[in-house]
Amino acid sequence: MLHMIKENFIKSIGRLFRLLLLVLFFIFVLAALLYFVTGKIYFNFVLLFSVLFAMAISISFLEHKDFFRVGLAFRARDIVCGMIAFAGTAVFYAIFIVMESFINGKNLFPQYLDRITGNFSRSFLSVLLIPLTEEMLHRGYILGNCFQSLKCWQRSLLSAFIFSLTHWVYMPGTDIYYFLLVNVVSTFVLGFF
Repeated sequence: MLHMIKENFIKSIGRLFRLLLLVLFFIFVLAALLYFVTGKIYFNFVLLFSVLFAMAISISFLEHKDFFRVGLAFRARDIVCGMIAFAGTAVFYAIFIVMESFINGKNLFPQYLDRITGNFSRSFLSVLLIPLTEEMLHRGYILGNCFQSLKCWQRSLLSAFIFSLTHWVYMPGTDIYYFLLVNVVSTFVLGFF
């Protein structure tokens, strides 16, 4: 039994590594194409489409499974849970920005909003594509296709940890406690639930 769990775990790590290599390949190809056509690189869109293409190739052509294995099915319950998670995340971040603003004695909301909106166009596509891609990757691909020999709560912990890792971005003007609490702890907790 232990041998089977170890073998499944190694196979799952291999799938994640292969997915990472595919994402990097598509980032290079899409960035080169965009630069050739427009003279600019839109990294956020390149990254999101690279993740989507890599998951599609990995599941459909390499694992020979249905693409719905990444959770691309919209049920009313999923939409309600997504809206609650979005509202909860917004409230959570707002509370910590208020706390950090109070500690520093200056209003950090404008800086935070610039950080969110300044890097890429806030089009409907980006607002829809970012959470969809994150959910498909963390809740769909990782929970649905990897680490199947582990219990559900163990897979959820791993998925939450990987979700947290992808959000460890330091925001200028904040201290290390804010970074640890918001970017590390909160994303892990939100990712787990």
